[in-house]
Amino acid sequence: MKDINGDKLKLTQHYFRHIFTTYALKGGMKIHDVAEILGHKSIYMTETYDHTLEEKQEVIKGILSGDVPVSTSNKTVLESIEGEDNPFKGKTIDQVDKMRRNLKIELLPHGICLHHPMRGEPCAQDGVCIGCNYFIASSRHLPIYERRLQRVNEELDKNSNEKSIYSTKLRYQKGQLEKYVFDIQEKLAQRGFQESLNQVAGAKHDD
Repeated sequence: MKDINGDKLKLTQHYFRHIFTTYALKGGMKIHDVAEILGHKSIYMTETYDHTLEEKQEVIKGILSGDVPVSTSNKTVLESIEGEDNPFKGKTIDQVDKMRRNLKIELLPHGICLHHPMRGEPCAQDGVCIGCNYFIASSRHLPIYERRLQRVNEELDKNSNEKSIYSTKLRYQKGQLEKYVFDIQEKLAQRGFQESLNQVAGAKHDD
């Protein structure tokens, strides 16, 4: 590899560990799996290898503070995020990140997991997030849910007459994905409508 001047880069093994970690996490690999591959005893050590961390912290702040519409089967969590007493509301990115670390909340490529591997407890759904009570779906990841729902529907069309375990799982995923998609789309529409009303009210006030 060469730099912008055409000179050869002096790359070390450590450099490639950083590249691997960043792209593995960005591509969807869970952090505890990356930590195991790298031989890290602490997930916090693995996080220092992730050079998209600042971007992720902004996403986490938006979701947890209620600035980004979310959907989840956990009514208690939903009420906390959407309520006026949201403990993350009004906090800075650094403050939210400290709270997130203390609460062991993990950002995934398709949402947020409240069951961080640092808890040392087994995953209730063996890594299957869709429909999990610990999973929070966000509008930031809506295109992912829409594409996945499309693929699930295509698979169900191919296996419409089957009563296999595979088809049963697909139908379950379809139901959960539809809930996330419709719920988030409705909240985005409501937010857009409210913003339009506020603009109209602001324009009348200026007149």
